[in-house]
Amino acid sequence: MLVLCYGMPKSGSTLAFELVKGVLKHGGFEQENFINDQTGDESLKTPGPGKRNFIRGVEKEKLTALMTRIGPNRKIAIKTHTDFPDPLFGWFEEMQARGELQIFASYRDPREMVLSLRDAADRAKKQGFDAFVENAEGRRVLRNVRNRILEFRKWASVQGAVRLDYDTVGFLPDDAINRIEKALNVTCDREAAKHYAFHEAATQRNKAKRSRYRDELSQEENTEMLRRYGDFIRRVCEQDDQSWFDECRFEMLDHIHSEQA
Repeated sequence: MLVLCYGMPKSGSTLAFELVKGVLKHGGFEQENFINDQTGDESLKTPGPGKRNFIRGVEKEKLTALMTRIGPNRKIAIKTHTDFPDPLFGWFEEMQARGELQIFASYRDPREMVLSLRDAADRAKKQGFDAFVENAEGRRVLRNVRNRILEFRKWASVQGAVRLDYDTVGFLPDDAINRIEKALNVTCDREAAKHYAFHEAATQRNKAKRSRYRDELSQEENTEMLRRYGDFIRRVCEQDDQSWFDECRFEMLDHIHSEQA
């Protein structure tokens, strides 16, 4: 089984991925690192806490090759931040129904994501890098977050996908493990899985605080966030409204059927 973990950048996605990986690792499924489109596959041959499977391009041919390599008796976690072509939506559902694929989609309150992007930009400036500097400029950050919400909605709307929110993963990890174990049909050593994710794996936990926006966003900024992302904040972050995802799923399937007609 290919365990494909999509995460909104700066949403605690690395921690969510490593918790999924820890559940597998300490549930009887050793994790082999064999692909990384970011650092290169060769980099995975040397040991280190930051070694992980990661893909950029999400194409059917590439995923099929990964599932073939993994085979029916293994469950290997691979991380991505990438959107996928609309026609793959139905194929994802078919693969999940057949037990060959399991999608996890991690997310966070967009107000927290904006603050995390600002943190990263500040660090980048101090270190002489420009990794997040451009994205941290006002409206560019807001557009970036909007696009990530749209990507997350697609991933999380695939029937059978499991949603992992930042607060649950970071502060109620046993609840997150409940969801992960159920989806993967795995029972793990929970303390070992948590120790791996929180202490052994290389993650970017930054300030590791909940609801930072209450203290760190001005009233004007918070009002602007609610104007732009209010629907997502209310229906997903606050209410976990399944209908928000169902609406997207029906639209995706209708679009695919229309294209095929």
